[in-house]
Amino acid sequence: DTTSTSASATTHDAEGRMQYLRFATLDILHTYVPNNGTKAESHARRRAFDENVRRFLSARQRILERADDVNRPIMWLGDLNVARTYLDGTHYRIIDSDGTTTAAAAAATTTFAM
Repeated sequence: DTTSTSASATTHDAEGRMQYLRFATLDILHTYVPNNGTKAESHARRRAFDENVRRFLSARQRILERADDVNRPIMWLGDLNVARTYLDGTHYRIIDSDGTTTAAAAAATTTFAM
């Protein structure tokens, strides 16, 4: 089976990492997603990481379509750093009234749907 990573041997993203493992019967995506934080810089960093994951998943889907394997399962593991509901959060004072950090929850919902 094969393994690839999101960074080359000469670069390392200290804020977010992604590993993709392909086994005989399923794929595994393991991520450490950057925290959304409270500042514009950290929000931008998180949005960029989320977009990279979506690009990766889209490319994977295109490869699976060409291989006629669109139902191949993927398991996503790791620290996703998102509170999609009130019960998932720990910093309630900075979470929106609906129980989420709206931008992070919306991005997660978009990505999870892929």
